[in-house]
Amino acid sequence: KLAYVGDGNNVAHELMFGAVKLGLQFSIGCPKGYEPNPLIFKSAVREAQKLGSPIPEVSTDLFVDDTAADVIYTDVWISVVGVA
Repeated sequence: KLAYVGDGNNVAHELMFGAVKLGLQFSIGCPKGYEPNPLIFKSAVREAQKLGSPIPEVSTDLFVDDTAADVIYTDVWISVVGVA
């Protein structure tokens, strides 16, 4: 499982597609209003369905359940300043 915490930006999009192509479970925890682009997310879901990969998960909970994650990835995320 690959868990990403941060804004739903280009890095999140690429990790999501990489996880789908590799058959990995992917979850992202991002601030409300900073979710991945809905069109890109729908495309990743379609690709996962086509490949038989787990469907990516998106949550606005910054404490996404990463206890079962094999990899936790984060990126610079200015949007979270003052959220905690």
